[in-house]
Amino acid sequence: MQNREALWKKSELEAADWFLSRNRALLLARNFRVKQGELDLIFEEELPEGSIELVFAEVRTRSLDGWVSALESVTYGKRLRLSRAIQAYLLRYRGRATSLRIDILARDGEEWTQVRNIVI
Repeated sequence: MQNREALWKKSELEAADWFLSRNRALLLARNFRVKQGELDLIFEEELPEGSIELVFAEVRTRSLDGWVSALESVTYGKRLRLSRAIQAYLLRYRGRATSLRIDILARDGEEWTQVRNIVI
């Protein structure tokens, strides 16, 4: 279990670095936890027109030989917990963002993929 947790934390750090290297963004929080659920990464991203968007990123990693892909591992229950955790975060948020979106940062093997603006 300790090994799995270390790998998960390493993947989360790599996902944050990957996202920040490709977007004009500021990392606001990692592992925001409330009773309703957890948010892996939260960013404020500056969009091309200059507005700020709040981005909630769910990090999913799987090996190439797994039963399901990283994207397929986001179940209905996980989406429900994400929605509730986002609502709790928004009650506390006092930043500059005028919009929000939910992304999945997924890795099957070595390559990261960003799925933008998922519907939960």
